[in-house]
Amino acid sequence: SFNGMVRPQAQVKGAFELLRPADDLCESDCGPACPEWVTGDEFLEALADAELPGAAGADGAAAAIAALRREHRLFDRRRRPLGATLTSLVAAGGRLLVLVADVGRRRPLLSRDVCLSQLGRSYLYLHGACVPSRLGLAVCGDGGEDEPDVVMADVVVAAASPELVSVFDHVAFVDPPFDGGLFGEILAAVAPAACVHVLWGESEVDFTKAVAADDYDLAAVCRRVYRALAAAGETGDLAAELLGRQGFLAGLPALAAAWSTLSEAGLLVDDAGKKGVKRAEGKIDLATSATYRRWHERFHKTTFLRHCLSIRL
Repeated sequence: SFNGMVRPQAQVKGAFELLRPADDLCESDCGPACPEWVTGDEFLEALADAELPGAAGADGAAAAIAALRREHRLFDRRRRPLGATLTSLVAAGGRLLVLVADVGRRRPLLSRDVCLSQLGRSYLYLHGACVPSRLGLAVCGDGGEDEPDVVMADVVVAAASPELVSVFDHVAFVDPPFDGGLFGEILAAVAPAACVHVLWGESEVDFTKAVAADDYDLAAVCRRVYRALAAAGETGDLAAELLGRQGFLAGLPALAAAWSTLSEAGLLVDDAGKKGVKRAEGKIDLATSATYRRWHERFHKTTFLRHCLSIRL
């Protein structure tokens, strides 16, 4: 500020070439070429055994927010420049869990926008399709050389895996959760001394809305699972058909919810261990499924995303 005029100034301290870090613990993209996504019988077991988020309401989020605020462990960084804010968290030390709406599409935040290699930090992506094989590596928390410093995971995976959330020193929400219940479940699982950082802005809210409309439309996912089961001759083909689409691996949570919905609606059959579908006469009302009703309430009737930029944190 000089003589009544205010102008922005910046001082450059250093410059770095943004290359993919050599110590990335995930060498493949979140696509069909990934060697660690579940297939065959493991895929069917993952669908049947997946822990879906519960039915907690927004009140759970309000209580958890109040508790973290009292303990000075909740930091509101909404609407700030995301790249710089995330970089500062990575550089601060301690294990960091980065939560997003979709890992496959958000990977560049770590591999391109944050200079992890210069900061000496290792990281891991935990996508829905590789959770069964990678969750143990993310959770290990033993300080070994293979332990990732920074883990990126979907908010739905985190809500369904409290053991994942509880081992990190910092939890950063890049994208808002789809509803207040998911937010509360994750906050309740945070370690007693851990800090929570809320980073989302307008563009992150819009991204989450788009992911909810595209990947979490359970009626559409149910139709896809039903058609794939009706057409698949081998279970391995089923996994490839359902997970490898649009260049990105589909996440397991929505597929698991669709699997439960079809089962509860009486549309799945097990013929000597081989999964198939029951041909329905007439239209089946998926709302008869408790899983479907819970999912619809959580991802399509929520008002959380409309207010997540203005709620008190």
